[in-house]
Amino acid sequence: MTRISAGALRHENILIVPDMYRLLPGSPLYIEAANGFLPDRLLFGSSYSFQPIEQSIADARQLGFTDAAPETFLGGNAKHALSSSCAGPYTRNRIALSDLLFGTGQRAA
Repeated sequence: MTRISAGALRHENILIVPDMYRLLPGSPLYIEAANGFLPDRLLFGSSYSFQPIEQSIADARQLGFTDAAPETFLGGNAKHALSSSCAGPYTRNRIALSDLLFGTGQRAA
């Protein structure tokens, strides 16, 4: 989780969707990142069909976000990532996550 957060901090085109990973050890790092240094890089994922969407939203609101973090996490960041003003960097400069984690640094096709 630390390497993924560090990668998102270093590369503006990496967005994190922690969805059901919030149940794994180390997942509080995602909440710390959303509340601190990566508020604009985490996106909500429902993990549907793992549980009902309504339950996923309710669970997400109870994670310990501060200030505006819940609203940016639950929708604002996705809206920004999909907007026309942001679409260029997110589609042109993608780096495959496995490349980032394993150090090849190759651009995704």
